[in-house]
Amino acid sequence: MHEDEISSQLLSIAASNQFEQSSENLVQTWTSEGVGVESFRPVLRFMEDHPAIDFGSPGPLVHFIEKVASAGKEEDARYARELSESIQRKPVPHTAWLLHRLINVVEGLEKEMYTSMLRNASRNPKSDPQTIQAIDELLE
Repeated sequence: MHEDEISSQLLSIAASNQFEQSSENLVQTWTSEGVGVESFRPVLRFMEDHPAIDFGSPGPLVHFIEKVASAGKEEDARYARELSESIQRKPVPHTAWLLHRLINVVEGLEKEMYTSMLRNASRNPKSDPQTIQAIDELLE
C-alpha cells in the first residue's frame, strides 16, 4: 500500500466520534493487507496534524507501528528515524510519548541521543504549550 493511500484512510476517520474503534478497524485492514514500514511516516504525520485527537493509551495506531517496528532490525531503524524526524519537524504530545517509549527500551548513547532529542523538542518553535507540558512530565 502506498503512503498516500494510508494518509487518505487516516483522514477519512479523523472526525470519527469513535476514533479509537475506527482506527482499530483500519489497523485490522492494514494487518490483513500486509501494510508495513510504509505506514510509519503517514501515521506520524497524521499525529502531527491532529494533536487533539484522542489516539488512545497508546491506541491501535501506536500498537500497529510498534509491532511493525519490532519485526526486525531494518524496521526498527526506520521507525526510529521516522519518529526522530517527526519530533524534530513538529513535536506533539503523542509523538513525544512515542519517543519516550523508545527511550525506555534503549541504552547507552542511543538513550542519551533520544533523551536529548526529547529535551530539544520542548524548545522547538512548533511545540505548543500542551506538548511542552507533556515533554516536561515525561522527562521528570
